[in-house]
Amino acid sequence: MMSILGYVCMLYTMDNLPENVFLAILMLLPFFVGAAALTMEAELLTKMQLACVGTSYVGILLLTNPQAFIKENRAKLFIWDDVRPWLVDNWLTLLCAIAANTFQAFNFIAARRISRTVHSCIETMYIGIVSMLVYSIGLCFIKPSYFKFWAPQYTVEQLLYTVVTSLLYYASQESLSAALAHLKSGAVATFTYVSVLITFLGYKFFKLVLYKKALLGKSRDEILLWLAESDENLDMLHDTEIKREEICGMALIFISVGILFVSLRDDPEIVVNGKKSREGLRPAHADCEGPLCQKCKAKSKHE
Repeated sequence: MMSILGYVCMLYTMDNLPENVFLAILMLLPFFVGAAALTMEAELLTKMQLACVGTSYVGILLLTNPQAFIKENRAKLFIWDDVRPWLVDNWLTLLCAIAANTFQAFNFIAARRISRTVHSCIETMYIGIVSMLVYSIGLCFIKPSYFKFWAPQYTVEQLLYTVVTSLLYYASQESLSAALAHLKSGAVATFTYVSVLITFLGYKFFKLVLYKKALLGKSRDEILLWLAESDENLDMLHDTEIKREEICGMALIFISVGILFVSLRDDPEIVVNGKKSREGLRPAHADCEGPLCQKCKAKSKHE
């Protein structure tokens, strides 16, 4: 239920805020999850992991708001007389964004607790069933025509996209449940930054393909004339460019998430077979002389 409420609040935020703003706010999710995990599960990230979360979020800001880091625009962001009217006009949307992160944080904690006792496949199945029922009830009031399956309102391509999206969502939820069964919630939430990085690279790639397609068969002079015809053509060119700030953002995300991944290998808070493992995710030695094995040997001798 928390996932559904968070999704609804997220959609409202996306509809009422610019893309760069709502991404910057919604990507605060690891901080919300970390705070909820510390309060409810007594999970504390190490200093290295906290530093990775912070630097990767700076990378998100560089990636989604590169203009904010330009020297000429930096001073305008802190003019209260310009910011206050915007806050007054969008206070409800900002509250929805905070609510979306809060609901998603509780969803992470609930999924982590459930995954300790229930297999991830069963958890994913029940999430799918509940989500389908809730969304179906909502669609009955919002768009009743959606259920007119006999009407020619969908193409085969749309149905295929729906099937592919459903399979990807299942894989995503299954992976999330499996990760939360063993890793800290705050660390798992930080890996969502990788999705922003992949989305950005995919967006630039498809924009580049469209731009190259529009230039096919044109000479240099024809390209210059084509760019001068309209602002849309110039915008198409600018969409293919990657700014220096965006490159720095991608590097920060990649490096920070990589260091975070490595730090989890020896994390003493890793859960193995339902219990915290002092050995982290390190593989067992062939001679079975690790600390956990020694404890098992001592316990079996005592018994």
